Amino acid sequence: MMMTSAEIPILTAKNIGKQFGGIPVLRDISITFRKGEVHTLLGANGAGKSTLIKIIDGIHTDYDGELYLHGELVKPGNTEEARKLGIGMVHQELSLVPELSVAENIYLGRLPRNKAGFVNRKKLIRDSRQILAELEMTVSPHQLVGQLSIADQQMIEIAKVLSQNAEMILLDEPTSALSESEVQRLFATIRKLKQQEKAIIFITHKFEEIFAISDRLTVLRDGELIDTMSVNGKKDELEKVFISLMTGTDQDELTELYPPKADSFGEVLLEVEHFSSAGRFANISLQIRSGEIVGLAGLKGAGRTELARAIFGADPKDGGRLLLGGKEIEVKSPAQAIRHGIGLITEDRKKEGFVGTLGVKENINLTTVKDTVRRGLISDKLERLKARTYIEMLNVKTPSEDALILHLSGGNQQKVVLAKWLAAKGRVLIFDEPTRGVDVNAKSEIYRIMKAMADQGAAILFISSEFPELIGLSNRCLVMHEGRIVKELREGEVTKEKIMSSIFENQEE
Repeated sequence: MMMTSAEIPILTAKNIGKQFGGIPVLRDISITFRKGEVHTLLGANGAGKSTLIKIIDGIHTDYDGELYLHGELVKPGNTEEARKLGIGMVHQELSLVPELSVAENIYLGRLPRNKAGFVNRKKLIRDSRQILAELEMTVSPHQLVGQLSIADQQMIEIAKVLSQNAEMILLDEPTSALSESEVQRLFATIRKLKQQEKAIIFITHKFEEIFAISDRLTVLRDGELIDTMSVNGKKDELEKVFISLMTGTDQDELTELYPPKADSFGEVLLEVEHFSSAGRFANISLQIRSGEIVGLAGLKGAGRTELARAIFGADPKDGGRLLLGGKEIEVKSPAQAIRHGIGLITEDRKKEGFVGTLGVKENINLTTVKDTVRRGLISDKLERLKARTYIEMLNVKTPSEDALILHLSGGNQQKVVLAKWLAAKGRVLIFDEPTRGVDVNAKSEIYRIMKAMADQGAAILFISSEFPELIGLSNRCLVMHEGRIVKELREGEVTKEKIMSSIFENQEE
């Protein structure tokens, strides 16, 4: 019987194994990827998903096992060799040059040249426009990448891969910084690539995306391949199966993802009165009580992150007052915010949440260094003691408190960021997309940490683009649109339909 195009293997991995510092991260992985299909890799942070595709992409070259492309043994020695083999990868971390234009980034290292050896600017712009049009992007090829939003920068990364005519495309959390409409544009592009018989490996932690785009799915757990299956069946049933395979927990033993909500709160702790910032947000007023989690919903560009940064003193505001416990306070810098007990867990943890060149211990102590100073010197003993306390409390998976934070999985990096603010004993905590790029287990743990902070009296402002977690965590939800709060949804009113209708009603006005 002849195979259909979707059944033709393009790449086969056989008995792949990989270690870091003597610790196995992949064990005897054998898997086949086919033409014209989206094959999702699913697993908890640290399961080995990114390591596997980095081997395929030539980033990791020291591994056991073999790779076969179109039946022939290959071993990419670097990413350039992988590109020549027709393999392209979009990383979770951006690798663009902010000072260069969109077109120059798309064709970085491959700029078209004329016979005299000079860059053919006309062809560069024309080809870039064609790629951008395929992604339905309206940005100019001439625009500097550093002036683009994170979401648009992510789309430029995808444009780079498409420009290389890769027949196998590796997507590592490509939607982590995209709005819902941009995700749909990306999925439309992926469907076109499937029709062109491209093979696509897709890593995501979002179950909605799995069901929207995947043909087959492989679950990895602790570096081992647990199962490969077709994504074809009832969503609710398959979701439970996926979580069970990821966690190694029987379906009947799976706990609820969201902790129970509080039904009573203390006095108003944080008050924002008439905050404004030209071109970003206007006349914002809100209150958060002690022990309350208030969600902040809105589409990309609504001004949510800009408002959070202004409250924290990271960005200036044009007008408005900030009150803490009924008393007006001045916050013109993050340092002032921290002194008042206000913390911000940023959406871009790698850029703003931690210091990548430091270890877990140093990052946990960043906001409370003064507490570990003795006789003018930082006490390593006190730093280590505090770090171990929070590593144990938050179940941070790390070889030791001295390990570089960059070597941890995304979920464990986020726990270290949370530990930093727990150590600071913040009274007001702003969470900006705190679960972006982490697995379902880490999400559940982060939700419970947030709830525990609220139970201890903190006032929490929670920004999220994921409707389920806004619904599952928020005691109230504020909907923001074009720099204004357009709706307040009370307990029981927070639904996807009401959030979206609040936005669209205001678009029509």
